[in-house]
Amino acid sequence: MKSLKNNKIKNLIILLVTIFILLFFTKQAFYNMNQLLDENKKDTDNLSSIVNQLNELQTLEQDLKKWDKADKIKYFSSSINRADLIEYFHNYAEDISDWGNELFIHSINFSKPIKWELWFMEQNINLNVTVSNKDVLKALLTQLTSNNAKYKFFITNFSFPNDNRVWAYTVDIPLKLLYK
Repeated sequence: MKSLKNNKIKNLIILLVTIFILLFFTKQAFYNMNQLLDENKKDTDNLSSIVNQLNELQTLEQDLKKWDKADKIKYFSSSINRADLIEYFHNYAEDISDWGNELFIHSINFSKPIKWELWFMEQNINLNVTVSNKDVLKALLTQLTSNNAKYKFFITNFSFPNDNRVWAYTVDIPLKLLYK
């Protein structure tokens, strides 16, 4: 009986030593595993937050696409370059000018840009042109205020001699351009 009792004690001691050795050598692995699980949880939470933000942005983008005024805002969303504007005016003058239809640009004057409260900039431009007839003038004004044009200008005030002349009109066209 004594040997059976000694065997039980030996087995218990061996079991305890084995558990101690197992815990001693695997303790670092458990700590590393817990650390990795914590990092994984943080990454998952961060990814979830980013996905939620992305979903909100996609919803906002879809709402903006539905909003019909968003097309009008795009005209005010980019900065301007004076050289590009001058080239734009001269290219249009070349395109419209042919036999019987003439558009001659005398001067293009830019005022100093004005900053608005909503971060928009306002650029006033005075365009002095000579047009061969009323049809050319109408085509020019239509192009300047067209929704499909590269730049959308606002004409602040406009007047021209409305007599029945058949020769050219020289007019000043005060324009306003809004941009960011």
